Amino acid sequence: MPGSWWKRLPPVHILLIWGFLVIGLTVNFLQLLTLLVWPFSRWLYRKLNSWLAFQLWCQFTMLSQWYANSKIRMFVRPEQVPHLGTEHSIVIMNHRYETDWMLGWCAVERLGMLGSSKMVGKKVLKFIPIIGWSFYFTECMFLSRNLDHDRRVLEYHSKEMISYPKEHPVSVLFFPEGTRFTEAKLAACNEVAAAKGLSPMRHLLLPRTRGFILLLQSLKGRASCIYDMTLAVPAGEDPTMMAALNGRPCRADFLCERIPLDDVPSDDAECSKWLFDLYKKKDDALDYYFKHGQFPDPAATDMHLARRNKDITAYLIWLAWSILVFAVFVLPYIVQSKLNCCLFVLLLVFMSYGARKLIGVTEIRKSSSYGLGGGASSASPEGSSSSSKKAR
Repeated sequence: MPGSWWKRLPPVHILLIWGFLVIGLTVNFLQLLTLLVWPFSRWLYRKLNSWLAFQLWCQFTMLSQWYANSKIRMFVRPEQVPHLGTEHSIVIMNHRYETDWMLGWCAVERLGMLGSSKMVGKKVLKFIPIIGWSFYFTECMFLSRNLDHDRRVLEYHSKEMISYPKEHPVSVLFFPEGTRFTEAKLAACNEVAAAKGLSPMRHLLLPRTRGFILLLQSLKGRASCIYDMTLAVPAGEDPTMMAALNGRPCRADFLCERIPLDDVPSDDAECSKWLFDLYKKKDDALDYYFKHGQFPDPAATDMHLARRNKDITAYLIWLAWSILVFAVFVLPYIVQSKLNCCLFVLLLVFMSYGARKLIGVTEIRKSSSYGLGGGASSASPEGSSSSSKKAR
């Protein structure tokens, strides 16, 4: 079984969970203090939270690319490489895997953009302890699948986008499918495709076009381009959170294509057709990949993105802090009595349960039923999304 045997031991998982809780709550507390800066300097507030967000999110990139030793590759045409991370943009990405967001963060970290990453998704995300609270402090966009509300949210944040300096570009990552892939959802989407005369999908769900159109309308004149990111993981790989915790690596390949925003139709109906055609192209690329082990575009070459030491260095420093907290504040309390020791054991059980619930959020079998009740249409609600800004 891949992965070192010791990575599957419960004490190792408890250490990782303890570190996550202590680091996360410490970062959240420091982010809370930065609200004092907001009235005087939004630039400084965003600078501080960009740094603090990296301290929290580097735990996930460390887990995937260092602890589990997952391999990340990005294929892009050479003439498009100089544009990466230099302009305001929309990023479109398929939503097939439980931890596609974490694999995306690994690629973003290797490009030096993790510190300012934003997540744009369902409103309920901001209530998730530690992670959701950090999303709130980093000005993430929370959508409710209510057209009027989501339009206001997108318009506000698109105006904020142009307030960032050119050397601090923003990328908005958007999942047009709106939910993670399952075979049941694929069957439902293909029923809709047949009714609408669209080509059936094999590896992706039909995109929900309404949210994409809203996003496009909001960012027209503010963003320069769309980056179409197709993520593929070889058959037999296991891109799940539990696999990463157990030290099992996976390989993630990204195919990236830059599309100028002016090339995307402004008319709603034409824009919907353009997005459907793009997703058919992505579906064909994935089908070719699963059959041949590579993407079909011969001009797209591997960028050879190397791991940086920044995330694992930051994590080890913070892990030392969490151990210090245990030694100074927790251990003396435990040794005072058997009752205190029992209470600490109960705390560990509660921590493990809480961590398992957080991991459950990422599991496909526990994903929403969104997509089972009508497939995709130009009048359907928005997809889920996330965004990132290049760290300075």
